[in-house]
Amino acid sequence: MYMLFYVAISMFTLPTFVRGCHLLGTDLEDSLYVWLDSTAEPVAISLAAHGPCHMEGPSTKMWTTNVQVKYPDGGPMPDTATYILKLEKEREARERGDVKDNRSFLAKYWMFIVPGFILFVMLSAQNPEGGPPGGGGTGR
Repeated sequence: MYMLFYVAISMFTLPTFVRGCHLLGTDLEDSLYVWLDSTAEPVAISLAAHGPCHMEGPSTKMWTTNVQVKYPDGGPMPDTATYILKLEKEREARERGDVKDNRSFLAKYWMFIVPGFILFVMLSAQNPEGGPPGGGGTGR
């Protein structure tokens, strides 16, 4: 048996649930976790009752809920100093001429090949081969 709860926070109503036997196993003590995004708006709610599954009644008549508000972690910070040093080394190597271009022929010169190919296709479509030049009539 699951117990469904609707938790209303400001203008949001978010559903969550917990198994009823776990709630009885913890003597009606549960934990409510409210997850907020970076703008402090609720994203999710989770309800947990960390206890064994018992079907007999609780020893107390008082329901206890522990509420914890969770914010997102900032995540790993980028190592900008190392990246800037790498960019400076690449720039100095380009200035000295130490950098080789390891790209293929097509990768280097595609911008010249593609327009040439398009021009070739357009010119060949204007002068189709075969057929008489006078419109295809018979010469009687």
